[in-house]
Parts: sequence; structure tokens; C-alpha cells
Amino acid sequence: CASPVGVGDLWIAAPGSDPVYGFSATTGCQAWSSHLGEAVDATRQKCFPFPKIGITGTPAIDPAAGLVYVVAYLDAGVHRIFAIEIGSGKTRYQRDIDPAGSEPFSQLTRAALTLANGRVYLAFGGRAGDCGNYHGYVLGLAPDLAAAIDHFTLPSVRQRGIGTPAALTAMPP
Repeated sequence: CASPVGVGDLWIAAPGSDPVYGFSATTGCQAWSSHLGEAVDATRQKCFPFPKIGITGTPAIDPAAGLVYVVAYLDAGVHRIFAIEIGSGKTRYQRDIDPAGSEPFSQLTRAALTLANGRVYLAFGGRAGDCGNYHGYVLGLAPDLAAAIDHFTLPSVRQRGIGTPAALTAMPP
């Protein structure tokens, strides 16, 4: 599951299924929740020990833009990135991101999302048990998620992924 991330008084938690939650660090009270879609029913698939799987990569926060970026694995068999407003939990932007030729049911975004050089970066790897024909991909997107996606594929035929999760990350206000 994704690690929680914080900015100012707000901590954002993205459990393995859905939704995403914002919590006050001062009071511990829930500030908002954002339902992104139905998580994948993993019991229909081999090699995954959890009944539902939706968000596996740690979100990234852009405090200047007031957005948190989250990738959800949705029951339609697609990975979709969301830009969520930090203050309200409302989705500002969203986009499907599965690379052409990939097999979404074999892929997960296991690594933490990263903001650098004016881009949002994410990486794909395989699922537990090395199931299916997965590949390692790194994608870079503009913050509004609208422009063309930068795309790098690891040079292998199959089963080479990028899946190092990050530890707890906090951004100053």
C-alpha cells in the first residue's frame, strides 16, 4: 500500500483499495475523502493475495499548485492518474495512463510518484508472484495531465519492473 504524505496540517492517506483521505494532523479528524472509482477485484485474477487492489504507489504532493497526484488501478482494468485538490479532495484532472501495448492486469504502479523538472513521474512494475507479461515503464506527465506523456520502457522482453516503494514523505508548507 501507499505511504501517507503530508503538507502543512494535512496528511493524505491512500489505502490499497479506495478512496483517498485527507486528515488534519492537529485534530486527527477527516477533512475530506475522494472516491476515485472501483478498485480491481483481485480475486478474479491469479497471483494476488488481496481481495481489492487500487492504489499501490505513494502519492506526490505539489504544495505550490495545491494538488496531490495519485494513480488508481480501476476495475475496468485501467490505471488512471488523478490530480486532487489538497484543500477539498476534489479531482481537478484525470487521465488513463496505460502505455500502448501494455497488459494492465499484469502491471502495478508500485514506486512512489515523483515531482521533478515540472513533470509528474511514475513507474510500473509487476504484480506479486510475477504474474503475466509485465514490463518496466517510466512515464512523465505535465502537471495538468493534458500534454503528451514521456515514456521509457526498460529494454527487456518481459518481467523487468520498477517497484521500489518510498518511505513516509512530508513536504513543508
